[in-house]
Amino acid sequence: MKPLDLASLFPSFVVVECCPIEEDVDYSLFPEEERAVERAVAKRRREFGAGRVCARHALGRLGVDPVPLIRGDDGVTGWPAGIAGSISHCHTLCAVALARTGDARGIGLDVEELGRMKPAMARLIATDRERAWSAARSDRAPEDWYTMIFSAKESVYKCLYPLLRRWIGYHDAEIRIETQRREFGVEVNLEPDQDGASGRSPSRYTLQGRYLFLRQGLVATGIVLGSRTPL
Repeated sequence: MKPLDLASLFPSFVVVECCPIEEDVDYSLFPEEERAVERAVAKRRREFGAGRVCARHALGRLGVDPVPLIRGDDGVTGWPAGIAGSISHCHTLCAVALARTGDARGIGLDVEELGRMKPAMARLIATDRERAWSAARSDRAPEDWYTMIFSAKESVYKCLYPLLRRWIGYHDAEIRIETQRREFGVEVNLEPDQDGASGRSPSRYTLQGRYLFLRQGLVATGIVLGSRTPL
């Protein structure tokens, strides 16, 4: 897959890189990164290594020198100052989307294998409205749309969580899909104090994203939160 395929999910100021996740590849990591996965299984080490290689290529295109990229205790990648980004893995592919924070406050990118979400799993990730919409479609199997909805909600989480530091469940977000433009709208409603913190009122966020069904049997989604978009 060429980066150009996934780049169409985003405005031109977002840099996208992707690469295959392959066995028997020695991904070059910083010592800090090596320590972060020294006890991980081989599959996780490959995903981590491919992600760092993609991220360094993307940072280079933004004129940023390579630095160790370590995830915090909450799973958020520590990007260099002035950079917003997102990493996604599926079984065979790693992809990274980055931008300068002067252009984007947050980015969400997710890639999934089609059919991952079976009907029995749909209730866990999709609202009644989303399931009814997917079941009524004749262009694709419901499982494909369930997977697309799952991917979109993963992108929502990756975009918002680093900024809000609030848990966003699958049923906190509802997706409305516009098939002709390959776009989707998202409405996120967070109840007060649902993460255990005090003094937080209900919050509502509206986002827009894009999606792609790819020939490789994958679906990809992307969301950008503009630098001037209030939260």
